[in-house]
This record gives sequence, C-alpha cells and structure tokens, in this order.
Amino acid sequence: MVGGFFLGALSSFGRGVGFAFAMLACVIAVLAVKVARRRSAFSDQLNSTLQMMAGALRTGYSLPQVISLVGQEAEAPTSEEFNRMAVEMRLGRDLADAIRDTSGRMKNADFLWAAGAIEIAREARARVIAVTATKSPLAEAADVALNVDVAEDSDIFSPVKSRLGHMAVLDILAVAVAVRGGEEMLSRLARARRAIDPRFA
Repeated sequence: MVGGFFLGALSSFGRGVGFAFAMLACVIAVLAVKVARRRSAFSDQLNSTLQMMAGALRTGYSLPQVISLVGQEAEAPTSEEFNRMAVEMRLGRDLADAIRDTSGRMKNADFLWAAGAIEIAREARARVIAVTATKSPLAEAADVALNVDVAEDSDIFSPVKSRLGHMAVLDILAVAVAVRGGEEMLSRLARARRAIDPRFA
C-alpha cells in the first residue's frame, strides 16, 4: 500500500517536472523568436541609422551627441539600443565598449565596424574613406566611398574574391600615396613597416 502510494507520488512528481520543463522550453522558444526578430529589425534599420549618424556628424555633432540623437529620432529597436548606449556613457562607460556590446547583443558586425571606423576617424578629425560594396551601411556612413562590387555566388569560398578586390584597391591607393608623397612619404612608410614587423628592423 505504501509502495503504491510512493510510486504514484513519484509518477505525479515526474509528470509535474516534465510539464515544467515543457513550459520552460516554450518560454525559451518564444524569447528566442523575439530576440531574432529584434536583431533582424536592427539590421534592417542599420542603413538609415548610419545615414542619420553620418549626417549629424557632418553638421558638427560629436559621436556621443549623435548616439543620443539616434536614440531620440530612430525607430525601435534601434532607438532603444542607442538610448541604452547613451545612458551607459552618461554613467561613465567608454563609448567603444558600449558599441561593442550593442554589436554583440544584435549580432551585427557591420554596426561594430562602421561605428568603430567613424569614431576613430572623427577623433582624428579625418574624413572616413570606405572601400566597400555599393550602398553598404559603411558606404552610406563614409565621407568618400570607393565601391568594389564583386560577383558572389553560393560557394563557401566566394568571400575571398571580395577580400582580394578590396586588397587590390588598397594596394593601388598605397602606391599612389607613396608616389605622390615622394621620398619623405617613402621614408615614413619604411618606418611604419619596421615598427609593425621586426623582420624589417
């Protein structure tokens, strides 16, 4: 009698645990779908976001001010993510760290590269020159876009073609700058080469 009661209780407990795990799995699945939709929306809005950032920077805004502006003017979820960055910066967090975390949450490397490039260039008071595909987010945010469009296919190794195309343009630019700068520029390039590669020291 006691054994039967114990087995019945154990069976009920097992069903309860199973139900709890099933409910937890459903909640996790719903959250995963919501996160995926949020990341997709952020990615879809990235092009207009970078255009807004670039336009504000050209009018003289600093990058922290631009972050706050996008938080006010953009649509969700971009506005929510930028507002979060703005709050973090007001609390003393480094802008680069905030950008990296946003990129990680949104699983969007394009935002990280574009925002990082803009930040470095603006701090140096330089113009942003991008070697990228036509109408890419980085192209929209740059002051000057050098478009390199390479026909891609579904082959796993096809991105190599884009990289080689970008590298070819960068090599051409490096040679052109060196030739235009004359001996002084060649000397600077040689010093830079020695600084990053001890084999040339």
